[in-house]
Amino acid sequence: MTTPAGTLSDLATVVLLLRDHPDRKEDQRLAFKRFVASLPDADHLLRVTAGGLAWDKIEVPAEMGDLSALREQFRAHGVGEIRFPVGLMTSTVLSLVRILSAPPGTYGSFDHLTARLDASGCGVIPVAPL
Repeated sequence: MTTPAGTLSDLATVVLLLRDHPDRKEDQRLAFKRFVASLPDADHLLRVTAGGLAWDKIEVPAEMGDLSALREQFRAHGVGEIRFPVGLMTSTVLSLVRILSAPPGTYGSFDHLTARLDASGCGVIPVAPL
């Protein structure tokens, strides 16, 4: 059983590797595998909060490091909340993470981001604005 901090750390690792180190494929694969291992058991909710991130209503401070970078990445894209319904296909989660890993400024607005998510088949994962 993983902790909220561990799950968020795994997600941060994937996002930051995809964004900053696209050549580190094996590291990306291992971090993504750890992240999705925590998803099949239930619905999950990730929220961007004033001081960090919350996973299933448990707030994890994002003072420094990877969690801070993940929080800022989501804020740069205008993402305030992501709901991960039970039973997601791994390929759908991977598409979502790849899209959210794009450098800040890639999408002109939150609407452009959601259009990209819908076009890639990620519409089953509700993403809400800040």
